[in-house]
Amino acid sequence: MTWRGIITYLAATAAVVYSSPTNQCFNCNGVPAQEDCDVITHCGDNESCYVRKSTQYNGQALFESGCFSSQSCQVLNTISGIGKREAGLTNCYECCKTGNNTYPCNSQLCGTPASRERKCFSCSDITKPENCETIVPCSEDSICYTGSYRHPFSHEIRYNMGCQHKDTCSVFQALGHSHVTSSTNGDYTQVSHCNDCCNDDYCNIRLCGIPKKVKPVFTYKPNNSTLNPGLEGVIMVCKVEPSSNATLHWEFHGASGGTGLPSHVQVVKAPNNVNLTIFPAYRADMGEYICVATNSVGTSKTSAFLRPKAR
Repeated sequence: MTWRGIITYLAATAAVVYSSPTNQCFNCNGVPAQEDCDVITHCGDNESCYVRKSTQYNGQALFESGCFSSQSCQVLNTISGIGKREAGLTNCYECCKTGNNTYPCNSQLCGTPASRERKCFSCSDITKPENCETIVPCSEDSICYTGSYRHPFSHEIRYNMGCQHKDTCSVFQALGHSHVTSSTNGDYTQVSHCNDCCNDDYCNIRLCGIPKKVKPVFTYKPNNSTLNPGLEGVIMVCKVEPSSNATLHWEFHGASGGTGLPSHVQVVKAPNNVNLTIFPAYRADMGEYICVATNSVGTSKTSAFLRPKAR
């Protein structure tokens, strides 16, 4: 029997009972990393959360997740979990059971634990480093980097930010970061020629004359989602760079004109981040959700739209 045949057979013979509101699982199809999934769904009492990791014929890894019969999961555990499918090669199929009021357990299945790679801001030729919104993971032999230079035509100070090999950073350290001249640009001192590195997550937003505190910079933004109203929900995550020392909250602009967060929305705050869970999400919940971060320097906003799936 083919891999598709096994899955079809197991699904067809599974008994599904929907009654537990607390058995929630991430539910996505074809995301490049399981951590990119933010849609959640109810699963039945006789179901477990699952993740399937497959490698496409172009070498790209894709993840699908959702609910699967707990009985079928036990059968899958007795086979290799590897097989061919029309879309590619299945590398992993794992299940877990989410307990009451817990974060969906399938966030870290199939070898997708929380990443320990160094995370750095990455932008090229920008004049205001605090406007850099791209975060990249660095390899084990690299750390965060910022370089500045004076543009030969506009004479503006421009910044390049990203990852740099540790050996190269050691050379910069030996050269005293290559500082040459500096000027003042209202908010902070601009170093016209600088190469500097640091070894903490997001730390390169504070190099080459950039001030110790700027308005909040987001390191994780919520994603737009399209859901089945009444059947699916979403977890929106909003994080800021740790040294921002910001307070965060959510605002809502409803598609039907309403404002104020819906009463059944759950908001969980922690240092430097605020998570919003809507489950289930109804049509009245559709609209724009805005994450607002404020510190002593200023306010930053980012938003995501929640839309109903087309019938």
